[in-house]
Amino acid sequence: MTDREKTLIANEMLDYVEKNDIFYIADLWYYAENERSEDWFPVLRDKNIYRFMKCYLESYRRTAYRDKKVVPPPKHKMGDELIILGRGLVGRK
Repeated sequence: MTDREKTLIANEMLDYVEKNDIFYIADLWYYAENERSEDWFPVLRDKNIYRFMKCYLESYRRTAYRDKKVVPPPKHKMGDELIILGRGLVGRK
């Protein structure tokens, strides 16, 4: 795959992110792996594109929080039970 083709696919991903309010790299990864495994997934596995998308999503998420487009997730409170989701991720029970 050429750099030009990778760039076009990365631009498709950015359009998808903005149209569907994707805020986390895990959500983009899941979609690419399960729905676009032939074109998006190999491109997203490129370390430079992955890093770019991860930084872009972080910025997009912060902008959305700032503009009140989305509500930030609640902060952990003492007494909440937490579970380990894998790879060091923690979620509420």
